[in-house]
Amino acid sequence: MALSVNEMRSISVAFYEALPPSVEEIVESILMAAQAAAKQGKWHTTYTGSGFVFAGKHGLNVTQRDIMDRLASLGYSPRVEDPDDGLTISW
Repeated sequence: MALSVNEMRSISVAFYEALPPSVEEIVESILMAAQAAAKQGKWHTTYTGSGFVFAGKHGLNVTQRDIMDRLASLGYSPRVEDPDDGLTISW
């Protein structure tokens, strides 16, 4: 079923008015991916969201540092090995 123009506009406006996810929400999603990787016998996972794939060009921003600090405080080893590949988290 096709959406009307007004419905499409409402969706677009809602997207731009939505608050970005908090650091805790991002960390929670990373930990869910890490858990799935661990169940497959892996010892690390890579996160490419939150602009981590642009760290090589722009450096880390405050949110990215907060994500890494929170993961480290939980005992994980977050690092940017190759800035174009994203954030690697190992355990």
